[in-house]
Amino acid sequence: MRGKRKPSPVEQRKGQIEKQMETLKSPKNQKTIRDFKTPERFEEWTAVHDRKLRDLEEELCLLDDAGDYFEVPLGLAALELGVTLEEMVNIVSEGIIETSFVSDYRAGHRISRDELARAIELGTDELLRLANKTPQEIFTDAIEFIRLGDVTSVEACQSRLERLNYADPYWAVLDTMVLFMRREYEGVFRELSVGLEFLDRERDTGPMSALDALRQAMAAIEPPDHIARVIKERILAVAEGKKLKPYDQTYSGYQATEFPSRMNDNQRRAMFIATVVMEAIDKYRLNKWIKRGNGFMSEADSTEFERVVRNAIYTALEAEASYDHSPSSQFFVDRFTDLLPKRWVPAEVITFLPKNEES
Repeated sequence: MRGKRKPSPVEQRKGQIEKQMETLKSPKNQKTIRDFKTPERFEEWTAVHDRKLRDLEEELCLLDDAGDYFEVPLGLAALELGVTLEEMVNIVSEGIIETSFVSDYRAGHRISRDELARAIELGTDELLRLANKTPQEIFTDAIEFIRLGDVTSVEACQSRLERLNYADPYWAVLDTMVLFMRREYEGVFRELSVGLEFLDRERDTGPMSALDALRQAMAAIEPPDHIARVIKERILAVAEGKKLKPYDQTYSGYQATEFPSRMNDNQRRAMFIATVVMEAIDKYRLNKWIKRGNGFMSEADSTEFERVVRNAIYTALEAEASYDHSPSSQFFVDRFTDLLPKRWVPAEVITFLPKNEES
């Protein structure tokens, strides 16, 4: 006994249209002006209701005989391409084929005859392959578009990923990249402030970790200006796992000490300069100045404080620079070096800077 014949895409769509029209015409969907707060709302509802019916009736006519019409319903296009109606709807929804008419019903969209010709030229297998790409494949496409600077195509990939799975980290990365490519840097910082925590949480999920995706996307872009280069450097530092934390914590009194031999050159220089500066402050008795009265420095006090610190730093740098040929500089540097403790809390940067590979 033969199985029941599966309806064609055109027959399937006609059945859907009949049910949709029955729903629109059913008594429970008939409303009067009394059902609305204002006559304007009733008029708006009536216009939408009538438009839906009109579009469905027009689609039925096209499905029976498209003739020389410019647009082709998806049911006919599916029949022409040899795919199911569901597959055709998915191809259009994923942006593989552009629509010339957007219906209130997904299967009611239409495409132009030129677009149908392009779809036929691409071939059914290629259309289905493009429409059924995995999130990772779509993200890989987006990386190439980022490299080319094609922000429109990156947005299309981001939209596809968002439709597939809103929780997928790939779309969040591309969302940030679109803002970056459009130079909407405030939006980039806003996205990262909430997004990096999510990306870090998703670090070990999926075929590619979220932070790896961020690193790959950011590495592909060519920064258009200086601020973009700064942002790229910082984001890459996070994505590559370099240290990045709230820098007000660098003043904590609970940091571990290290021997100077385990510090880099700049950290050792910072120890020396800091020692010179602190002695200069003590000599000038600024501690007494700061603690007097209400505890706040006046504008004049602040200027004096800045000058003392500046002069001390300059003296330390000059002494270092002239150490090899000046006995006074040798005495100055050696004296302060002797004052350094055997262990010291290593200096940290107060804002993000890249690691000095030579240190």
